[in-house]
Amino acid sequence: MQAREIRKTSVSCSVAFLTPQPGMWIPLEELPSPFAHDEALLLCQLSKNRWVSWIPDHGEYILEFV
Repeated sequence: MQAREIRKTSVSCSVAFLTPQPGMWIPLEELPSPFAHDEALLLCQLSKNRWVSWIPDHGEYILEFV
C-alpha cells in the first residue's frame, strides 16, 4: 500500500529536540485536508527526514521534516 502523498512539515518547538520514533504523535502545522486531525502518528522511517505516518480522518501520509 502506498501513502497518499509527500507533505513537507516542521514540528513544533516543544517536540523539535526529540528524536522521531515509531509511535510518536507529531503536531502538524499544515493539514492535508480540512477534515484531518492536527497530529500524525509516525509509523516507520523511510529515510533520514521522511516518515510514513497515519493521520486520523485522512489515512496514511508521508511526512518530510524540513
